[in-house]
Amino acid sequence: MNLKFLFLLAVLFSVLCGQMPAQIRANELIQITIGGVPLEDQQQISNTYPVSSGGTINLPYIGVIQAAGMSPMALSQRIGAIYKAKEIFTNPAVNVTANTDARLREKKVHVGGYVRRPGPVPYTEGMTIWQALQAAGGENEFGAINRLELFSASGKRRVVNLREDTNKHVRVNENDSINVPQKNMWGQ
Repeated sequence: MNLKFLFLLAVLFSVLCGQMPAQIRANELIQITIGGVPLEDQQQISNTYPVSSGGTINLPYIGVIQAAGMSPMALSQRIGAIYKAKEIFTNPAVNVTANTDARLREKKVHVGGYVRRPGPVPYTEGMTIWQALQAAGGENEFGAINRLELFSASGKRRVVNLREDTNKHVRVNENDSINVPQKNMWGQ
């Protein structure tokens, strides 16, 4: 009798484990789509995002949030709740898909600030700061390319003026970050 009970318990456990939702892990890619928001915002937010080694993602308008350890459904609900709580959107419909097969393998440079498509861009050997900026869609109408900030992976900061042609050839390294600041009141 006890053997039958243990066997049934083992079968039940394996069935339940098979139905548990997958959890998002650090260093993987997740796909986020959003609906119920203006088309321009859908295009900016709906994208593939890398989960950092610390387990976070960086989303437009809300910044860095924890993703690792959550199910895709729980993260979808959390993102929607944050957009609502910050009164950015009234009724966002967020969908998160974890792609556990797509572990982060590509080398990246991170481009943020006032660019058309902020986020990581693929890094290639010999890449210049100009090429990285163009891979992010270039600066938007508020971006000041005369005061670009280049942060090395080691944390050093360098200000680069991309209006000077010679600076367009400044090389970037894997995991560097580029920030395009907002223009000042003189349009600089």
